[in-house]
Amino acid sequence: MRKHRLLSRRRSGGGIPAWEPLEPRSLLSAALLPITAGSGAASAAALAPAAAVASTTALVVSATSVPQGSSLGLSAVVSSVAGPPQTGVVNFFSDNVLIGSAPVDNLGRASLTTNVLVAGTHTVLAAFAGSPSVAPSLSAGIPVVVTPQSSATTTTTTLDPISGVVFAGTPVTLGATVRAASGVPTGQVEFFDGGTSLGTATLNNIGRASLSTSSLAVGTHTITANFLGQNQFPASTSAAETVVVSNLTSADASRYLTAVYGSLFNRRPDAAGVAAFTPQLTQNQAFLPTALTMTGSPEYATTIVDMFYSKFLGRLPDLGSLNSDITALLSGTTVQQFEAGLLGSNEFFTTNGTLPATWVTAVYRNVLGRDPRPAEVQIWAPMVTNDPNQRAMEAFQIVSSQEGQQFLVNSGFQTYLGRAADPNGSAYWTGQLQSGVSYQTFVANLVSSPEYLRLHNVIA
Repeated sequence: MRKHRLLSRRRSGGGIPAWEPLEPRSLLSAALLPITAGSGAASAAALAPAAAVASTTALVVSATSVPQGSSLGLSAVVSSVAGPPQTGVVNFFSDNVLIGSAPVDNLGRASLTTNVLVAGTHTVLAAFAGSPSVAPSLSAGIPVVVTPQSSATTTTTTLDPISGVVFAGTPVTLGATVRAASGVPTGQVEFFDGGTSLGTATLNNIGRASLSTSSLAVGTHTITANFLGQNQFPASTSAAETVVVSNLTSADASRYLTAVYGSLFNRRPDAAGVAAFTPQLTQNQAFLPTALTMTGSPEYATTIVDMFYSKFLGRLPDLGSLNSDITALLSGTTVQQFEAGLLGSNEFFTTNGTLPATWVTAVYRNVLGRDPRPAEVQIWAPMVTNDPNQRAMEAFQIVSSQEGQQFLVNSGFQTYLGRAADPNGSAYWTGQLQSGVSYQTFVANLVSSPEYLRLHNVIA
C-alpha cells in the first residue's frame, strides 16, 4: 500500500484551522417555569433594562403535522444587533399556554421536544424572556396540526441489510426491527431461509430481535423475517435479503483485491498487498475484516482527504495539509468533522462570496445536495462570523444532521455500488452513522457486500 511520510501538523497560510472534535447537540429537556394563573405568551417575558438592545426570535418546528403522542421539535434562535444573547430563557407556547422552556446557548439557540399537544390545530410560538443586555421578543406563530391516534394498529417488519458474503460454517447474525403505528410491538420474530425456519428471537424493548446461525450451506439464500403478532399488534413479514454462502479460494481473493484496490485506492494491488491480504482472506473466509483494514489505512485516509478537498475547494491538498489531515483521521477525527473543517475554512468562505447567506447556500449544496429554504437561511446566516472555527462548528451541525448523514450514505452507495441507496439501506446506515459508526466502517461494509462482489465479478 502507498505510504506517506507524516510531516509537521503546522500548515501554510491557506491550511485548514484545527478545531476540537465536536459532539452533535441534542435537544434540551423541557424545564417548566412557574407562571401565574391567566399568564400567557405576551406576559411571559419580564421587562429588560432600558439599555437593552432590541432582539428578534425566529422559530422552526420539526413538522407542521404530527400524530397525537408523537414528538414535536421546537427550535428558536434569538438574535440582536449586538449579537446573540449569552444568557436568558426561551419559553415555548401552544395556543398561549406555556408547554416548556429552555435556556439559550452561546449562539442564542434554544430547543424543546414535546409530545403534549392534543388532537387539533394549534399555534405554537417562542418568547425570549430577555437578558440584562438584550430585550425580550416574540416569534411569529406557526400552525401545527395534531392528528388523532388511529384505532387500527399495523406493523412493519424490516430485516437488517446483510453485509458481506457468508462462508460455510461462519456464523451470520440476522436482525429485524418491528414498528407499529402506535406503541412498541412485543412478541416473537421468526427468520426464514426461503420456506425453512432458521429459528425465532424475542423482540426487545425497542422492537428489535436478532438471531445468529451457522446452518447456511454453500449457495444463494433468500432470508426473510416474520413477526408472529401479539395482542393488538398484527403479524407482518419483511422484504427479502439475499445471502451468498461460498468457500473463499485464492482465486476469489485475487479477484477481490483487484476490485477493492481500484475502488478504495484507484490502483492495482501491489505484490506486498497481495502477499499480506490473500492469507487473511482465505483463513478468515470473509471479506469484511480485510475491507476494514483497508479503510482504516493511511492510504484510504489519503483518498478521503483528496476527495473532499477536490469537492469543496476544487484542488488537491498541499503535502503539509495532506499529512496533517491523514494524522487527524487516523487519530479519531471523524469524516464529518473533517468535512466541517474544510467548509469553515477561510478558503471555502472566500471562494463562496464571504456573505453569510452565500456561505450557508454553498454548505447546503455541498453536504445536502440542495439549496437552503428561506427559513433555514434565516436561522444560520446570522450566526456566521469571520472566525473559521466558529463556521466549522456551524457546518458540523449541518453535516451531522440526519439529512446530512443520509446524503453521505447516498454518496457512498453511488461511489461504491454505482446506484442510489435503497430506502432500507439508507435508513439503516444513516442510523448507524448517527449512532457513532464511522464512515470508514460504512464503506468497508459496502465493498464487502454481496452486491459489490457480484458487481465486480468476485462471485457469481
